[in-house]
Amino acid sequence: MRTHKKTLLAVKISILISLLSPISAKAAFSDVNTDNPQYEAIMNLQSAGIVKGYEDGTFRPDSLVNKVEFLKMLFNHAGYLPRDGFYETPFTDFSSGAWFAPYVAKALDLELIKVNPDWPVFLGAGPIERIEALRLLMPLEGIPAPYTEDTATVFTDITPDYKYFRLVKGAENSGVFIEEENPIFLPISLLTRGDAAELLYKAQLYREHTGDSWTPIIDVNLGEYSSYEGKEMDLIGNDKFPILVSVWNKINEQYLYQESVDKDQLMYGAISGMVDSLEDPYSVYQEPELAADMWDTLEGNYEGIGTIIDTYDDTYIIIGIIKNSPADLAGLKIGDTLVSIDGKTFVGDQINELINAIKGPAGTQVVLVIDRNGEKMSFTITREKITLETVLLEASNTEIPSSLGYIAIYQFTDSTKSEFDAMITETINKDPQGLILDLRDNPGGYVDSAIDILGYFFEEGVTVAQLKVGTRYYDENSPGGGMLKDLPVVVLINENTASAAEIVAAALKEIKNSPLIGQTTYGKGTVQEVSVYTDGSLLKLSIAKWLTPDGNDIDAVGITPDFIVVPTKDDALGKTDSQLSRAIVELEKLIANQ
Repeated sequence: MRTHKKTLLAVKISILISLLSPISAKAAFSDVNTDNPQYEAIMNLQSAGIVKGYEDGTFRPDSLVNKVEFLKMLFNHAGYLPRDGFYETPFTDFSSGAWFAPYVAKALDLELIKVNPDWPVFLGAGPIERIEALRLLMPLEGIPAPYTEDTATVFTDITPDYKYFRLVKGAENSGVFIEEENPIFLPISLLTRGDAAELLYKAQLYREHTGDSWTPIIDVNLGEYSSYEGKEMDLIGNDKFPILVSVWNKINEQYLYQESVDKDQLMYGAISGMVDSLEDPYSVYQEPELAADMWDTLEGNYEGIGTIIDTYDDTYIIIGIIKNSPADLAGLKIGDTLVSIDGKTFVGDQINELINAIKGPAGTQVVLVIDRNGEKMSFTITREKITLETVLLEASNTEIPSSLGYIAIYQFTDSTKSEFDAMITETINKDPQGLILDLRDNPGGYVDSAIDILGYFFEEGVTVAQLKVGTRYYDENSPGGGMLKDLPVVVLINENTASAAEIVAAALKEIKNSPLIGQTTYGKGTVQEVSVYTDGSLLKLSIAKWLTPDGNDIDAVGITPDFIVVPTKDDALGKTDSQLSRAIVELEKLIANQ
């Protein structure tokens, strides 16, 4: 099954590694010198106007190239320059007026690509694998993928039974492949801008060497067209696949209680079992009903009453209440201890069960019994859809000196950057001498949102994290102008600071030398892509690892603060905030030592 993909932190790979459209050609690129093995290819194609750079004079050879950018480079190299106009295609995920529509339409005309009638989407914003790039490039450039009985190849990771063996053999014979230190082909590695230039340049050298004129050879599928491609064929060809089909048939034909068989549930069970077999706690498949809740959570929305719950000494305490939420309007207070939910008590490590009992569909009611200073009180509260504000200026009961700024980020969602921009403008207008950035209890969210926030602290181009995708590493660079780069900053973290929040904390610690205060973070160093399917079900799958700017892997380890401060019971009850108090002290020291 194919997917409509939207990235999160858990997120999509085309969001995780930012791709800017090249907009200017220059005589040379500041980040491509003569020592770069792709220098000749990049410079040759730049002089021909095939590849271009960025406004800052860089080419960014290690940045990923997406499918439509590669298609444009490929057709421009072949001499195809489209006329203005609208180009209709069967694909449903872009309009006929899109800038890349003519290239997609031309590729369809030449049968370089085909449409899957069951899922007619192109997904042009996503990255492109090396083998997919060759499937487009070689036929268009007239490079043959010959039938051959020669099963020997220089690439140690390609075997004769590989579906695209002929294509790889043609690439080997023509020299149109990317040089590696080891004799490996890496067919499913993602293509970078430098890789794309190298492939096009080698295709050009091949044509010049053979003296062949440009004649497209339409043999891209190397056989009969199938609705299944690439890894999908691994499923069909697996020797266990007939067992799966047999079990499906037997259940649907012979099972004693036929009337109770739900075919959708059979399929969901098979999919869930496949994902569960990965034994990865961050890779999850959710059926439509549960998927809606997960998606709302990723978007910063949920249905409930607006409380934040934590545990202390085996008791459940309200440690936060969202302003103007049903809980706030009903009169619940920070420090209230939960006794029961709808008559049910919870003990030990049942916090997830307790939270799920409080949450529920908007319009329904929940009864909370709480203990406030020894007095039991009952509240009947109607649940609503809660939209979380992810950036707040308000702290706890601890008073912050007027000379210091304070901003808390509770999650990284689509709206975090705009919220932060408004809050930081208000903060900067007060001319603070330093800033406390509170990332406590921030579970993460979208990686690109975290990178956007780091743009306020670092100038454009500064590497703020690294991503490991497969066997390759990519720099994740600051997109902003560094509005706060000269402002002293301390960062509050705790054991619930995770994922994208850890990316922000690590970058500020390693690049800006900002002190971290609190407790060791959660330690989630993987990145998830979220795929939403047509039935509403959802897959969250680990697709990459992230490393700190210094290359440190924090997965299952976390980030250790410079100043460890363990919360007290009074902290949990909202009476004090020991970690924030220490942050004020350390920030004032930092300012004094400037």
